[in-house]
Amino acid sequence: GLSATGECAAALSVDLSGNVTAWTDAMAKLSQLSKAEVEGQPLLGAVFGGMLSHMDDSQAVKLETLIDTALLKEEVPFVDLSFCCAQSGIVDALVTACARKDGSAGAKLLGVVLCFHKVTARKAMENTSVVRAAAVAAAEAKTEILGVLYREMRNSLEDVQGNLAFLEDAEASAEQEQLIEITQQCCA
Repeated sequence: GLSATGECAAALSVDLSGNVTAWTDAMAKLSQLSKAEVEGQPLLGAVFGGMLSHMDDSQAVKLETLIDTALLKEEVPFVDLSFCCAQSGIVDALVTACARKDGSAGAKLLGVVLCFHKVTARKAMENTSVVRAAAVAAAEAKTEILGVLYREMRNSLEDVQGNLAFLEDAEASAEQEQLIEITQQCCA
C-alpha cells in the first residue's frame, strides 16, 4: 500500500510458525536488513529483538499481539512500534496486519502480512509540541519569579521609605542629613 507521503509501505509476511516468508525492498530499506538475512528466520526473537532491537519488552508484546489478533480477525488497526537499526538508530512506525489466506474456496490461513509506515513527521510534530510547552512553562516561571522579586524589592523599599520619614522628624547631624537625602533620592 501507499503511505501518506506516497511511498510504498514496508511490508513483510510470516507463516503460521512465525517465520518470515517475505520481506519487501521497502522493508529492507526501512530496517537496513536484506531479504537474505531475514527470510526463514523467526520474526519475534531473531529479527525483532535480535537483528533489530526493540526499545523495551512492550514493543515485542505489541508485535506479538498484533500478529495473534490478525490471525483471529481479517484486519487490525494501526499500532505504534519502535525498533532500533544498527545504522539509522530508532525507527518509529505505525504497523497494521491482516491474515494471509490462500485463494481456495476454504480460504486456508497461511500466515500474516504486516505493513510498516514510518512516522517521522508525526514524531517531529510531537517533539515540537513538547518544546513549545516547555517554552511556555519557562516563560510562565520567569514571569512568576520576576513578580516575586518585584514584590520583595517593593516591600523593602517601602520599609526604607517609612524609616526615612521617621528620620526626617528626628534631629540629625549634617552628615546624617546628607545620608538621608541620598537614600531618599535612591528610593525615588
